[in-house]
Amino acid sequence: MSPKQAIKTLFKAWENNDSDAVADLFTTDGVYEDPLMPETLTGNKNIRNGCRESMDLITGCKIEVYNLFENADTGFVEGLFVSRLIEDGSAFTFPFMAIVEMKNGKIARLAEYLDTKPLL
Repeated sequence: MSPKQAIKTLFKAWENNDSDAVADLFTTDGVYEDPLMPETLTGNKNIRNGCRESMDLITGCKIEVYNLFENADTGFVEGLFVSRLIEDGSAFTFPFMAIVEMKNGKIARLAEYLDTKPLL
């Protein structure tokens, strides 16, 4: 899988509320860095569980992609994460950037960078 394909598949999994599909994209020792999560997630089980916990808090997830580039085994994406919090229905939307590093067709590392100002 190319970096672009991995990113598109990852976003589709988030939009489908499918933490299993997210985890399956990663190498067994893959790393998921998300500043909204309490810690870096390492390994399929931790990625699956961490994403499940996050997905259980939101509804109506859509990810708008503005820029998507790849070079060899690295991909870069810029976009907007759009959703609502289940708890009170408030908007949970923010711009983001992410980098994926691939190894043997799987994501070895995903690092997300977020503008959390809209969330405060």
